[in-house]
Amino acid sequence: MPTNKSAALAAAIVLGLAAPALAVPKGYTDPILWETAVDDLKYLPDGYVILTEDFESSPVGQLPAGTTDIGLFDMVLANTTIFNSIAFTASTTEVNVDLNDNGGTTGAARIDWVNFDVPLWIHGIGFDVSSLDADLTITVNGVDVVFAGNNPSFVGIVEREPIFSLTFTADNVNFILDNVLVAIREVPEPAGLALFGLGLLGLGATRRRLPHR
Repeated sequence: MPTNKSAALAAAIVLGLAAPALAVPKGYTDPILWETAVDDLKYLPDGYVILTEDFESSPVGQLPAGTTDIGLFDMVLANTTIFNSIAFTASTTEVNVDLNDNGGTTGAARIDWVNFDVPLWIHGIGFDVSSLDADLTITVNGVDVVFAGNNPSFVGIVEREPIFSLTFTADNVNFILDNVLVAIREVPEPAGLALFGLGLLGLGATRRRLPHR
């Protein structure tokens, strides 16, 4: 029956838009491959927007303990010892990150990125990096992604599920990061999806009422 087919089509489209396939986060050290992976997630008509945090307006110098708003997101410093620190270089606005558990005597060497100031869901984060000569673990949605310390120039993550925070952990690593890229996508509001489905149903009803020629 035309009405049932239209309803089924509307339901399938709504479900397809609202429930993307699940996948674990994946790490990239090639910015082109990262951008390609982000581009492959464009299953919604609104597509993606990539925002950049270049730290131009971030505070200069050593960050204090706790949470600091650095622009596009907040950085949370777990410890305040010299072995676990974040410092912004005034001349280049780069971020110097030092993660060292000092043999386990100073607690977990950990830094978090939270409270992203974006209006839409995040599905990709990447940044330029230098001097990364030891393994770095970034935790996304409860999954650890390990980047080998072979001095990559870029580190990025892509995830189909929304990203709300990143956690950086390491035993002993010092590196510099800059130019954080945040890939966001627009999420259709439930009301918009409902109207879209009703529109398809209306189209089916209109076709049913048209006389056959």
